[in-house]
Amino acid sequence: MFKKISWKWYVGAIIFTVSLALIFPLVGLKSYVNEVAIISESLMIVFSYKLMIKRLSGPVTFFSGLLVGLFWGVALFSLVGVIYNIN
Repeated sequence: MFKKISWKWYVGAIIFTVSLALIFPLVGLKSYVNEVAIISESLMIVFSYKLMIKRLSGPVTFFSGLLVGLFWGVALFSLVGVIYNIN
């Protein structure tokens, strides 16, 4: 199912969710930043899996995709927390 979707859609969706995560605290929707960041992290996991599956085996690609998603989530939460001083 994921193989039919172009990589441009994934990149666009990731950029959209990151911008939502940065805009939500400005308009008073801090409680929804977690959901948006989790969606962005999930998109990053699928996108990295799609990029690496052609070069690596399935299990290696899966776990490296999870690592990329984990680092992406930590980076996004850190960025939003530092910019808007969210505890």
